[in-house]
Amino acid sequence: MIDLRSDDDEDFYPALAYAESSMAWRLRDGRWLVYRSTAPFGDEGSHDTGFSLEPEMPR
Repeated sequence: MIDLRSDDDEDFYPALAYAESSMAWRLRDGRWLVYRSTAPFGDEGSHDTGFSLEPEMPR
């Protein structure tokens, strides 16, 4: 996600504000093991990561 930011309130530039990534593996029983990672930029140490089981392929 891109956000407009400024150092001096006059000149604005686009900067990355939020990042999300995911990986998924299909299990033998047809379910999906999904790993997601989300992180707002500028907040060090506030990553949210985890695994989940889902019945359908993630989009």
